[in-house]
Amino acid sequence: MKKLFKVLITICLVLVMFGCSKTPSPTKVVDEYLKGYLNDPLNTLSKNSFDLSDANEIEKEMFNKINELLMRQTYKLDNEKINGDSATVDAHFKVYDFKSIIQSAFSTYIATALSLALSDGLDEEYEKLFAQSMIDSINEAGANEPGQDFSYTIHLTKENGQWVLDDIGNELEFVDGMLGGLVSAFNELGSSY
Repeated sequence: MKKLFKVLITICLVLVMFGCSKTPSPTKVVDEYLKGYLNDPLNTLSKNSFDLSDANEIEKEMFNKINELLMRQTYKLDNEKINGDSATVDAHFKVYDFKSIIQSAFSTYIATALSLALSDGLDEEYEKLFAQSMIDSINEAGANEPGQDFSYTIHLTKENGQWVLDDIGNELEFVDGMLGGLVSAFNELGSSY
């Protein structure tokens, strides 16, 4: 009887040890990705470091301010669905409205740039002026919490027994939503001029 008891205890211990090493759920994988995103948003979305080596100090400050606002965004995950080797998780975000920030900065920039143009301003002065307009608009927005809602269904695939996010960094809708409309704002500005 003692031998049988020892065998059963050993089997239970083995099952517990191997049972505890289960694969993280799709929700957990998405959560880890988004935590990484919120730690360094611009680099996470671009998948590599922004090369700011040619940027002047005010442009570097502008990108840092954008990144700081992006880091303050929040999210909630729900509605995990698993279908074989495919899964989805719904993500709901509170983001900053970068589209409005860009529009505000651009309005300020245009008004000041016209006077600069009349005084034969240099290209570098225009770049600094736009960066400063952005910084001012970001500072104004940063006085508040993120308030724009954005929801996105994130798709995952099971590869080698592990859940892996599909390449959401290349999904324009996701990137634009996470950046609070920043991509569409620049596209609209580009098509306007």
